[in-house]
Amino acid sequence: MKYLKLNVQYKGYSKYDPYANAGIINEFSSAAFRFGHSLVNSVFAEILPNGKTTGYRLREFFFNPFGFYEGQLDAVIRGLISQAAQNRDPFMTTDMKNHLYRPKDNPWGLDLAAFNIQRGRDHGIRGYPDYLKFCFDEKIEYWEQLDQYMPTSQRKKFQSLYKSIYDLDLFSAGLAEYPLPGAAIGPTFTCIIGIQFYNLKYGDRFWFEHGYQVHSFTPAQLHEIRKITLAKLICANSDDIQYVQKNVFRGESERYEKY
Repeated sequence: MKYLKLNVQYKGYSKYDPYANAGIINEFSSAAFRFGHSLVNSVFAEILPNGKTTGYRLREFFFNPFGFYEGQLDAVIRGLISQAAQNRDPFMTTDMKNHLYRPKDNPWGLDLAAFNIQRGRDHGIRGYPDYLKFCFDEKIEYWEQLDQYMPTSQRKKFQSLYKSIYDLDLFSAGLAEYPLPGAAIGPTFTCIIGIQFYNLKYGDRFWFEHGYQVHSFTPAQLHEIRKITLAKLICANSDDIQYVQKNVFRGESERYEKY
C-alpha cells in the first residue's frame, strides 16, 4: 500500500497518470483477486439487536434472498463485521466446492475451485513460473525452486499432478504461496493486485483525490470526504445498527473501539 501509494492521503492531492491503463488485467480478474474465495465461511453468523447469535449455512442461501425483504440484512451485517474469515490457503469450504449454486432440494451443486482453474485456462493465463519471472525476474526451471514460495508438501502435490512446471495454474499456485508479513496473500498475488489497484487509482482521471483537474474537489471538500469510513456508511444506512468498531474489517477489541 505504501510502496504504490494506494492509501488515502491525509491531506493534499494525488496526481493523475495519463500513461496508466485503468483497464482490468486478465490475471487479476481470472486468478489473483479470486483469492477471496478461500476466505469464505460455510456458516455465517447473524447477530440480532439483543445480541443473540444464530447462523445459516451458505449452501441454503443460494437463490434465496427473501430474508432480506424481512429485515435480515442488519443481522447479517453484524455477523460479517464480527465473524472472522477463513485463512487464505489452497482450500475452499465444501459449500463452495460441492454446493455452489445448489438448486433447492438438490443434494449437490457446482465447484467454484474447478470453475476458477478452468476460467484461467479459458482466458489463456500463462503458467505460474511466468509470473515469478514477470514480478521478480526469477527464472524457474525446476520444481524445487518453488520451495521458497510455498510449503514443500504443497509443491510436491503440484509436482505429482502436473506434467510440466510451466503448466502450473496461477490460481492454484498463488493460493499455496507463503503469505507476506502482515498480509493475507503471497508475493505473486500481491504483485498482480498491486499493479491493478495502482492503475485503477492513478489511471482514473476522476479519482476523487486527484488535483489540477476541472472537476477536482477543493481542499475543504476533500477534508470532509476523508472523514467518511465504512463504519459511518453502515451506521447511516442500516435500520438499527447504532455502533460498530471504527475499522469494520477488524474484529472488535480494546484496540478497535466501537464507533
